[in-house]
Amino acid sequence: MRVEAETLVRICAVYSLSQTELAALCNVSVAYINMIERGKRAVPDTIRRKVASEFTRLDEAIGDQVWEALGKAEVARRKIRGADATITD
Repeated sequence: MRVEAETLVRICAVYSLSQTELAALCNVSVAYINMIERGKRAVPDTIRRKVASEFTRLDEAIGDQVWEALGKAEVARRKIRGADATITD
């Protein structure tokens, strides 16, 4: 699993996690998670490893269906807003 800021946002959406819960899981402050999600800070390796470890197991359990649905929703959102509908992940 490649963990970038957008991945953290998607994980929180899929698993209904608040920034507070994600921060607690990663042992960092809520402000730090917020800065990562807004692109003000890069995702450090410690958070990448923790998130990959925790959510790869869940991702394998539910398969790629959720990620596929999120990708389709993102394409639809971009089409509605008039942006290029392709996603490069």
